[in-house]
Amino acid sequence: MQESAFFEKEAILVVDDDPAIRKVLQAGIQMWGLRCYSAESPGKALELLSENNIDVVVADIKMPEMSGIELCHIIKKEFDADVVVMTGYVEDFNYEDIIQQGASDFIQKPVRIAEFIARLKRVLAERAGRAKLKNALEEVRLNLDKFQRAMEGFVEAISVAVEMR
Repeated sequence: MQESAFFEKEAILVVDDDPAIRKVLQAGIQMWGLRCYSAESPGKALELLSENNIDVVVADIKMPEMSGIELCHIIKKEFDADVVVMTGYVEDFNYEDIIQQGASDFIQKPVRIAEFIARLKRVLAERAGRAKLKNALEEVRLNLDKFQRAMEGFVEAISVAVEMR
């Protein structure tokens, strides 16, 4: 799996109160070669996020402690992780609303593992693209600062030369 080498340092966190779903998703993620954590509740998920560098959180919408949407809001405020939201209650939610609330994707349960992995790959690729863009923008800012300092020095040198004439 050459493609997985690109993502092998990435970590995924599956949050679902159903142990069978956690187990299936975790097995699929690990088969693909990614690190995977699992949490049975949003509270445990927040603990794991505080202790580990998690790249993507896959969260069920309906959980006892708080909804996956509420968890998504907290994650987007406090952590640098993307969130994929899942639900078996698609008639109660729509894709556009979930994405507007900060999720990177919205998956209907039950999900085929191949589709799940394809969507996860897309989210990870977009995440990597955003990181490259952020690094490029930072490099442009640094170069702009250097250019500005050089121009200020050039203007100062010209001013001194003009005064000396």
